[in-house]
Amino acid sequence: MKTLLTAASTAGLLFAAGSAAAEFNGGEVRLGYSQFFDELIGTSVSKTTLDGSFEYGFTEEFALQLDLGISEFGASNFSGDSYTLHGMYGIGDAVTLGAFFGRDSIDILSIKYAGAEIAYENGPIELEAFGMSDLEDGGTVRVFGLYADYDLNDRIAFTANLVTGSFDSAANVDRYSVGMRYNVSNAVALTADVGSFRASSFGVSDSEPYFSLGAEFGFGKNGGTTFSKRSIISQIPGL
Repeated sequence: MKTLLTAASTAGLLFAAGSAAAEFNGGEVRLGYSQFFDELIGTSVSKTTLDGSFEYGFTEEFALQLDLGISEFGASNFSGDSYTLHGMYGIGDAVTLGAFFGRDSIDILSIKYAGAEIAYENGPIELEAFGMSDLEDGGTVRVFGLYADYDLNDRIAFTANLVTGSFDSAANVDRYSVGMRYNVSNAVALTADVGSFRASSFGVSDSEPYFSLGAEFGFGKNGGTTFSKRSIISQIPGL
């Protein structure tokens, strides 16, 4: 937690130092809960998260985004935190290219990672793709993901998410989900998703269904940020 607060303070100073040339584009605060349908010895395998993302634009094309998050895991009683800094460059009105660097920690364990991303937004359609690798041991952790969002109308949107990853070439995980977002107002939205999380290692594979619920609050001139949160912890529904 101390490292997370330090990162937030440092980022705040950097943004403040450039405030004369920077403009606040938007931000999001998210509260989420996810849980596997099956219990582990009578205990819910779940995760509760609180995240915040904040974006500042320095030119019409270039912007920075900071993600901060804390997580509490139900079955293991572990707690975690994460921070990620994105740099992004807009190409036209629809496409944004980005690169990011971050760090996740769960109790005494931590991992640093970096990656690249792309976002496309045109009318009711929003798409994102990303790839990341850890910066430890030559990058043996690799995660790739796709996200799609389609606005049916001003109130309802449908979402889909696919993530695949490998860890030390010994374990592989896949997660996919479909969901819906309901816009209560221009700033507040409620989300619900159902999906499956599969893990395989040494020829043994198992998958478990899960669900997630969330509430989002967007603010600023864009009502949110360009990219979704990037984190390895965020790919795990429960622990």
